[in-house]
Amino acid sequence: MKSCYQSYLNLFKISMKLYTYQLKEHQKEILSDVRKLPINQLHYIVGQQSLKYKPLTLKELKKHINRGIKLYVQEWMGYHYIPGIEREIIKYYGFFETSKDFWWSQNTHNLNKESIDLRFHFHLFLSSHKSLVCFNSVVNSVFTELTSQRNKRFSISKFDYNRVNKLDENFILYHTKQLMHGPSRELIIKNT
Repeated sequence: MKSCYQSYLNLFKISMKLYTYQLKEHQKEILSDVRKLPINQLHYIVGQQSLKYKPLTLKELKKHINRGIKLYVQEWMGYHYIPGIEREIIKYYGFFETSKDFWWSQNTHNLNKESIDLRFHFHLFLSSHKSLVCFNSVVNSVFTELTSQRNKRFSISKFDYNRVNKLDENFILYHTKQLMHGPSRELIIKNT
């Protein structure tokens, strides 16, 4: 079975054959920030929202991801926990994207006559300098938070993660494709 990392890497290779563009300064900055993540414990999470259930907003997605990381660190450190220490222990960089159809309708003259899905999905790189961090538990905590909101419990339909042993520059750039025309800080979550 292919990993989510390998699947997205293959999609990147296909999309680069179809559409190429010059990297802008903000994309180079993103590339630099993601490269700063510690590679020895680098993990990659993909989350996609369901078409059947009410979606989480961008603000809710960010809140749940941050809270999931914070709760893991609180539990891991126990009574030694210091507020905000999670920012030093777990580093991450994430991208939120709309559907391809929505993005194309906003950035080209081709309008989709059918309904367009605005639900966000995300790609999150996370890592730590601390070797005792259990990323299976971090990922579980993030997923638990994403599915904890009572009225949107079933919003996340696909969720996968993988350890990344080698970070391909093209794979990082694949995640900046929806930012090709300009920066959008709202579509990024980071702690690098």
